[in-house]
Amino acid sequence: RKTMMASTWLRWAAHNGLKEGLFLRSFTAGPLLRGDASSASQVRFRVHRSNYGELPVYHDYRNGGTRRLTLIRKVTGDVDSLVQELRAKYGEERVALRTGRVQVKGLHRDEIKEWLQSLGF
Repeated sequence: RKTMMASTWLRWAAHNGLKEGLFLRSFTAGPLLRGDASSASQVRFRVHRSNYGELPVYHDYRNGGTRRLTLIRKVTGDVDSLVQELRAKYGEERVALRTGRVQVKGLHRDEIKEWLQSLGF
């Protein structure tokens, strides 16, 4: 699959009603601060958006639909810090780090997307 040049993508996005900021967001640095500007704790991981500007957080159904998972993909940086924050929120045994993704037991896609957006992703 060929990659589009920036100007070609911008023309395509304008034609299809997509916002220019979605494309540019994937090339900018991740958020520096969590919460308000007064807190100095830094986010040490980065969640890259998909080609269409969406956060890569998905539901997955396994074992005939009896096992429901939430998957977070395209995470770089200190993935362990993301896993620790998710374990603090959802429980130690419900969050697992797998190759290329983070798994959370249960259907938490909307909650996790809102949380990542509040961090600036």
